Amino acid sequence: YNVLKNIVESKYKGNLFPINLKAEEILGYKSYKSVLDVPEEIDIAIIVIPGKFVNPIAKEFFFGIG
Repeated sequence: YNVLKNIVESKYKGNLFPINLKAEEILGYKSYKSVLDVPEEIDIAIIVIPGKFVNPIAKEFFFGIG
């Protein structure tokens, strides 16, 4: 979770919504199973996943990011 940790440590002021199929919480932030589960509009996404998962997850981001 180094990317999220770096964002938190940089004092980012916006909301953070980690997405993870297995974790309920990451670094103190509620984790969601999908971007479609996030209760607020998502302004920007940073995707950190193995390459083989990019195509399947791209559809979720298309519908889940305003």
